[in-house]
Amino acid sequence: MEIQLSRNQRLLLLAQMIKNDIAQFVSEHQEE
Repeated sequence: MEIQLSRNQRLLLLAQMIKNDIAQFVSEHQEE
């Protein structure tokens, strides 16, 4: 089953993933 995403939806999804990555990175480096 293939889901057709609009360009905006793909950008939103990508932005969310990047935000999660940054949040994880920050939390990992705040333990010092």
